[in-house]
Amino acid sequence: MKKAPSYDRKKIAHILSTVQRAIKAQERIIQTTTELKKALTLHKLFTEDLRNEPQKQTEFGLVPESLEEVEIGDVFKFTSGKTKPEDTSLEPTAEQTTPVYGGNGVLGYSAENLLDEEVLILGRIGEYCGCAHLTAPISWVTDNALYAKEEKRSVNRTYVRTHFEYLNLNRYSNKIGQPLITQGIINQVKFGLPSREEQAELANTFETLDTRLSQLTAKRAQLQELFRTLLHELMTAKTRVHDIPLQIS
Repeated sequence: MKKAPSYDRKKIAHILSTVQRAIKAQERIIQTTTELKKALTLHKLFTEDLRNEPQKQTEFGLVPESLEEVEIGDVFKFTSGKTKPEDTSLEPTAEQTTPVYGGNGVLGYSAENLLDEEVLILGRIGEYCGCAHLTAPISWVTDNALYAKEEKRSVNRTYVRTHFEYLNLNRYSNKIGQPLITQGIINQVKFGLPSREEQAELANTFETLDTRLSQLTAKRAQLQELFRTLLHELMTAKTRVHDIPLQIS
């Protein structure tokens, strides 16, 4: 391959470093937003409440006095998922449109479906046991996860999922051999259950931050793809350096 002139090599390096700086800036914003969600939403709102109530001490920290403490088993009845469908593909296709959930979220897509409503799931085994997710309205859940077969009380699932993230259910896993969370372990874990109205208020806050994080993550992926494309095209002389604008936002 013909070597680029010295000036072009400097311009190429400048272009690529500009994109890299944009990626790093995006990563800092993602980190800041993630920390905001944990520090402000999960801590401040759970512990201080929106109504400046007196507080009480619980096993998961200081919480508003009116916050009800319940065991997970009093609210949910969990069961294990099923073996992953044989036709599972990494990406969705015309036939395989049903998301297949494992212990850490979507792992592929299938033409089969197990559930026809949104449910709360928890990673059951391995590194991600205890991770909480909400499924799509139509889904398959593998045996690497537990899903809420029954909700014994009316709850806002977004609130519950995010509260479970805050609780870090992984710490309750059986650490002998491969990490494992069982229904027996999970059922006895306590969490805070405010009124249905307050759950909805908190869930709206969580969803706003989650939407922002999704947008930031998508932007980072676009920048990373731009870097890979520019690197290939500049190095193979498919694109000339003076054809590329340097303003990247």
